Amino acid sequence: MMEMEYLDLSQNSFTGSIPPGIWNIPKLQYLFLYTNQLTGDVVVNGKIGAASLIYLDISENQLTGTIPESFGSLMNLTNLALMTNNFSGEIPASLAQLPSLVIMKLFENNLTGQIPAELGKHSPFLRDIEVDNNDLTGPIPEGVCDNRRLWIISAAGNRLNGSIPASLATCPA
Repeated sequence: MMEMEYLDLSQNSFTGSIPPGIWNIPKLQYLFLYTNQLTGDVVVNGKIGAASLIYLDISENQLTGTIPESFGSLMNLTNLALMTNNFSGEIPASLAQLPSLVIMKLFENNLTGQIPAELGKHSPFLRDIEVDNNDLTGPIPEGVCDNRRLWIISAAGNRLNGSIPASLATCPA
């Protein structure tokens, strides 16, 4: 198991929680657990040992609790799909620091607080931000298009307020 690079158990009827040991498979690059009946918090005890993760999709389950701050330590992560769960709390600010992130899908959860102010500034390849149907408040960060690659920002069905950032007009898409 320590040599495993690809784990796809998606579109099944698995129940229970995600075993914490999965986050410590050192060579794991692709983890697909979407469309199951997984429940409970995503428990990451300290630093994630699966630091090589490129693609993480645990969407369409019934996962609860907060999004682990340690997901922000996954420097190779390009795709983060956590949508259609019951995650609560704020979007970890650490996710805005991911240098390889391209796609971030967090829609249809119970997320609160603001969209991280640094989102878009430290992820030069970020092109897709989907945070629809949560309970987010505050403004859309002014620098969200700083990387000049953003194609999609979808934030419908929240309680966002303030001014629409003028920088959205400079997004290249």
